[in-house]
Amino acid sequence: MLDRANTGARLLADRGYDAQTNRQLLQAHGLRDGIARRAKPGQERRVRLDARNKAINRVRARGEHVFAGLEQLGGKCVRAMTLARNELAILLKCAAYNAKRLVWLVRHDPCGCAR
Repeated sequence: MLDRANTGARLLADRGYDAQTNRQLLQAHGLRDGIARRAKPGQERRVRLDARNKAINRVRARGEHVFAGLEQLGGKCVRAMTLARNELAILLKCAAYNAKRLVWLVRHDPCGCAR
């Protein structure tokens, strides 16, 4: 995830990565912190914390939906004997997901721009 070719200046992550060492690692690589925060045990709800997590999760959800769609098509696990066949199986799953997504986008286009 900490790839120099990635042009994003902010790394987004869920609450499972909320640790001081992860935040220090981001700072060392010059990335802005986009890790959702956990509430401390016994802490009452904080409006700012909830708003921050909601903003982070709204962006992350767009990427996570792709993986959920692939999971519905059988997941990322393939069982072919060669690397080429495994790559082909994953490529076909991705193509099927993209076709399924395109059909949904055309049907739910509110302004008729895709037609």
